[in-house]
Amino acid sequence: MKLLKILVILIAATSLLSCNKSDKTENKDTKTSDQTTNSSDTKTLPYKFYKISKTESSGKEKIAPEITWNENGKDVKLSQFKGNVVVINLWATWCKPCVGEMPDLSALSQELKDKNLKMFGISSEDGKTIENFLKAKPVEYPILNGTEETFDILGKAVGQKIDGIPVTFIIDKDGKIVEYMVGAKSKQAFKDLITKYL
Repeated sequence: MKLLKILVILIAATSLLSCNKSDKTENKDTKTSDQTTNSSDTKTLPYKFYKISKTESSGKEKIAPEITWNENGKDVKLSQFKGNVVVINLWATWCKPCVGEMPDLSALSQELKDKNLKMFGISSEDGKTIENFLKAKPVEYPILNGTEETFDILGKAVGQKIDGIPVTFIIDKDGKIVEYMVGAKSKQAFKDLITKYL
């Protein structure tokens, strides 16, 4: 009986730290808008925001997929960041736990940037919705506008279907996914995990 009570408490606690993608109450259309504009002049904007043009599976378990986006007229690929620890955080504007952990992730991206850390947020919402959110609550790391396919390919890389967010992946310097976390974490919890691989 005690075990059952503990299990119920753990499930309830987890639900407070993550959002089920089917439970969202607004922004029902999760497809990427064709009207998404790249932040072509990031010097004048308080955030970096780019549209993902392609996501390709690596075909290997626990190996990061190839994600491509256009940055200032030039294609950038996730694989270009090998040699760095890469953190990818899947989030949405309507998800309170997602939004709640973004200031901590933003602070960590600055604290650890000189230690070969690269951080990216990915949302599959409409581009204008994301841009409006970032205007009010900018973060220090780039935000990428993907699609549900981006989420699916990332999930397949770790053998999971992504039904809830936030989800965070830590990719080591060789491009291997070494951590997969569902639900919001504290700044210290993120830092402890990230620094293991720096």
